Amino acid sequence: MRDAFGGMFMIRLLLVFIFIYVVFAAISFNYAQAFKLKNSIISYIEEKDIVDFEKLLNSGDDNVLNDFDKILSSYTYKVSCEAGDGIIASEDPLDPAKFCYHGIVLEANEKNNVITYKVNTFVYMNLPLINRFYMYTANNNASHVKDGSIQINGEAKVVKRLDPPKKEEAES
Repeated sequence: MRDAFGGMFMIRLLLVFIFIYVVFAAISFNYAQAFKLKNSIISYIEEKDIVDFEKLLNSGDDNVLNDFDKILSSYTYKVSCEAGDGIIASEDPLDPAKFCYHGIVLEANEKNNVITYKVNTFVYMNLPLINRFYMYTANNNASHVKDGSIQINGEAKVVKRLDPPKKEEAES
């Protein structure tokens, strides 16, 4: 009788540890995907020397958004913006411009002709116990992204180049 009880207890204990291992592996995989996506977005911003996202969005040129879609399609990223894609309005006029696109949040600050983009991606977890714990421990800066997400931050810097002088100005 004692051996049967011990064997059943060990099987249950083993199943609990396997469950914990699988959950940890799934969270790690989602974290790695969001981290790689953040790095791809940072590389894209720095390679294309994007100095004004708001101007690109308002110009009607969809090349940047199409490029973002291509980058997103290569990852399994399931986070979305609560208010929809676009510019995030701020109540404070001194706040930097923010843009949310399919759960990627970009925040642009300009200082001395250097534009610094804060790139935020999120790891989506639908685990109620962990979500509650994270809500109580983390600062909730990502109120425009759906709940149950862990924020991953990155930074891209783009130097705003001065326009070269026109031919007429250079000749005189």
